Amino acid sequence: MIKVRGVDLPVNVQAEIEHYDWKEPNWKDDRLICCSPFRNEETPSFAVNLENGTFIDSGGDGEFRKGNFIKLLSWIRQETYEETEAFLFQVYSPDTSDISKLSLDFDDWLTEEKELKFFTKEDMKPFLFKHPYLERRGIPYNVQRAFGIGYDPNTKSVVIPWYDKHGRIVSWKQRAVHSKAFWYVKGGQLIRNHLYGIYWVVKRGYKKIWIVESEIDALTLWAKGIPAVAIGTSYLSKAKRDLLLSCGIKEIVIATDNDKQGRKARQSIIDGLQGIVELYELDWTGVPYKDINDARDIISEIKVMEINPFDW
Repeated sequence: MIKVRGVDLPVNVQAEIEHYDWKEPNWKDDRLICCSPFRNEETPSFAVNLENGTFIDSGGDGEFRKGNFIKLLSWIRQETYEETEAFLFQVYSPDTSDISKLSLDFDDWLTEEKELKFFTKEDMKPFLFKHPYLERRGIPYNVQRAFGIGYDPNTKSVVIPWYDKHGRIVSWKQRAVHSKAFWYVKGGQLIRNHLYGIYWVVKRGYKKIWIVESEIDALTLWAKGIPAVAIGTSYLSKAKRDLLLSCGIKEIVIATDNDKQGRKARQSIIDGLQGIVELYELDWTGVPYKDINDARDIISEIKVMEINPFDW
């Protein structure tokens, strides 16, 4: 059992995490031992308890050295802690009749929020610093500046604001510069209701865009002159789909990651948009890179193919 907002849920920990591309995984009866997903290492020092989902990164430090299952799963699913709680309730709650007591909505779980919070420039003032992390990953400072990206010296993380289609800040993501750890600001709007980069798509009137998983991949494409949005997770929610359609998008190139999660994201996009907009995809065959940012120097060389509705 795993306690979620005070309720014990019969969560199948292994089923929820086994699809992730763990490095050097060793599945035992009661735990998973592997290399840390939060940093680069060759000798496994990361463990997940398969009974209660708690994890410990023996060689790590900071906020992600250890934690509970919701924290780990939210990182894997690339969403907020609250959204992961809602997901677990949706899948594992034996009786949804009392769910309303927990202030959770199950119409596309948490698609609509009762109180929409917006952040101001004052909220972003503590992060008005530069850091070379994104420049080293091929994203020039002028692109970072356009997207309002900053740096938090206290947590040593780049700060990536999320805007709605009107240009209002609805949340922000912090990405550690020395590890793969990330987290969202507490109290922000639900990421599942928004698309990273949609403000610039709408402002410039683009009707053909690329769609990726991560903010960094979207920024990589903008740096190449290609309009793009990021779903921020490994699936296209109904709210994100409706947002795309409300913005008048006519053509989409699917450029999700070249791995299991990417293929899952790709299928959710096809399921949600096939027959409504023209869909294309990157042909990752023979391409030795995991994602758009890794492949930034050869993006123009990767074949773009139309998705035939009779082939999927």
